[in-house]
Amino acid sequence: MVKKFGSKNRAGTGSIEKDNNSTANTEKWAGAIASQMLNKDKVKEVIVKTIPIDFIKADQDNPRKLAIDLALIKNIVEKHPIQQFIRNEQCNDWIEEYVEKITKAYNLEGKQIGDFTSIVEFAAVLKSPERLLHPIVVWREESIFHLIAGERRVLAFAQLNESHISAKICDTKPDESEIDILQWEENVSREDMSLYERTIRIQKFVKATTPKNISVRKLAKITGLSVAESHRYLAVIKYETDTLINAIKDGKVKSIKLAQEYSKLSEEDLQMKLSGKKNQVMNTVKPMVKISKDVDINVIKKIINTITKEYNADAVLKDLDLSKTKDINLAFNLLINFLSEDK
Repeated sequence: MVKKFGSKNRAGTGSIEKDNNSTANTEKWAGAIASQMLNKDKVKEVIVKTIPIDFIKADQDNPRKLAIDLALIKNIVEKHPIQQFIRNEQCNDWIEEYVEKITKAYNLEGKQIGDFTSIVEFAAVLKSPERLLHPIVVWREESIFHLIAGERRVLAFAQLNESHISAKICDTKPDESEIDILQWEENVSREDMSLYERTIRIQKFVKATTPKNISVRKLAKITGLSVAESHRYLAVIKYETDTLINAIKDGKVKSIKLAQEYSKLSEEDLQMKLSGKKNQVMNTVKPMVKISKDVDINVIKKIINTITKEYNADAVLKDLDLSKTKDINLAFNLLINFLSEDK
């Protein structure tokens, strides 16, 4: 639970610890955030201060969707601080053993392990609060600071057992579209989001857009993606059921190109494909070229292997056996479809 800031638990009665940075840096930071998410009338509402971490409330709708939180990190740090490793170790070989120890002690699993490892690695690189280049971004509601961008930085500071962090503070809440775009840019530029995180965020963009049938080019303009990538994401999020997005979440589909290919399948065929069973994929792919029996199959294999390697299309031919004539014919047509869509 986020603490209330101020004496006697009264909202807004406390003071924020002064930042040691210069006025010039403060103005520079304020200008930077204003240029990203606020119009000129709101520039005066942005200030930079050092704020207590305990009064920061994370945004549950952030696309990063970390599987760990501030309470867990603080609990870990209380019993297993990392300062001794940072002071005494010349490299970061200790991280793996440390993560294993914490994983067992706190029963971390799945995404929790990956997210915790990422935070520890970030903290190990940061080493001290003075090395933070980019303050977090929050908006203030009485005594609570609602986090817009910088959750990993907050957790890394907590991992270093720091109580305060530099923040750009908006006195008024930016509108949802400003927050969405800022979080998208923040996460893409700081650390690559997973395919699932990107897909969910783009799905939110589309749902928030009026009219709902957002164009490929408009989505590309909003997100900064290429037109081709925007087309692929739209194909995935417009699939008739949640099966495809859930498969991405579970790691069964690991590339947006493959996800787009799967978006062409019926629900039944998709379920069978994801189960690992070989379905009649040929029924879902309209053959454009039929390979004659008189053609040298070895030559066709060379062509398929060359294209697959050149365009990194291994996922397209997954589960196909190129020792079989039928699968060779299917592979050739799948690659034709793949190259046609990649124009």
